[in-house]
Amino acid sequence: DLTITSFTFTSAFQRPHEALAIIFFLLCLELFFLATEKEKIVFAFLSSFFLILLIFFYPYYLLSYFLIIGSYTLVLLIKKGQVKFLLYFLPSLLSITVLFWYYRQLKTGFGSVLSQQLSHPSLINILLGYGVLFPLIIYQTTILPKKPSKIFLNLWFFISLLLSFLPLGFSRFYLRGLFFPLIVLSLTTIKTISRKFNLDQKIILGLLTIILPISFFYITWRRLTETRNSNHWFYLEKDYREITQWLDQNSPKESGVLAPYYLANWLPTQTHNHVYFGHLIQTPISQEKFILMDQFFNQLLSEKEAKKFLKENKISYIIKDNNKRYYSFLEAIIQKPAIILLKQKN
Repeated sequence: DLTITSFTFTSAFQRPHEALAIIFFLLCLELFFLATEKEKIVFAFLSSFFLILLIFFYPYYLLSYFLIIGSYTLVLLIKKGQVKFLLYFLPSLLSITVLFWYYRQLKTGFGSVLSQQLSHPSLINILLGYGVLFPLIIYQTTILPKKPSKIFLNLWFFISLLLSFLPLGFSRFYLRGLFFPLIVLSLTTIKTISRKFNLDQKIILGLLTIILPISFFYITWRRLTETRNSNHWFYLEKDYREITQWLDQNSPKESGVLAPYYLANWLPTQTHNHVYFGHLIQTPISQEKFILMDQFFNQLLSEKEAKKFLKENKISYIIKDNNKRYYSFLEAIIQKPAIILLKQKN
């Protein structure tokens, strides 16, 4: 769970957009289930509303959503033989209209949202990540869950798990939020096991309480030990802080900054500046921008091309690694051993 993005809820607590997306995902699934339980279509429309909000964050969740609710609707049709359950499925089709609009937006530069290529988790990694909870999930499937809530949660868990193995660059993101059905099913399974084998629930829960937080403590320990290392992917050094403070106090509001990737994604949270290249996935035409930025930093552009590049992108300040090489029309404002802040000469 330490090597797979969003496998646990850890990253959701430190990335607001991911937290919102998981909230919307949980809401749209739970509201659909509520629509079928209460037999009120208003909950189906609410589910579709949150699904539409989810599309703006992660459009690929449409696949898992439709597979989960579609499979559950099919189960209801087989078990109860009532066509009315199809009515709760229909409002979700409104999201298709939004998806077509969103696809059009992708062509204007946001295609990187779906074009990202990430490594796929192995089955071993997933089994180790879920740890002692996975045998509980497997055990409860042998009992053949009959309650609607358990059937729904099982479909949610296993469909998402299977989707994570698809040969797509973003498939591992289908593991997001999966700890919710996992934990609920695990707790109900513990209750079943304690009754069947006459075991004390408190003892089982106590053991899990000791075992489960181990990975959390390991993550915290790694973060603390990295403070002793010069690793800007974990923590930035004091020199970086001095540059951001200068920009925040002395640069015009909304002035553009060109900075390395590891720094640019963080800069707007610390200053009133905007950056040329921020997030690899969420920056429009990110690959083209990354290439131009790399050419500028390595002085592969002529001085005329470099000036044109800064002007067209409204870049007033440049932050780069201090290798003491930069264009002659630039001057240093702050110069540190590892990093330098530049601007164009008057």
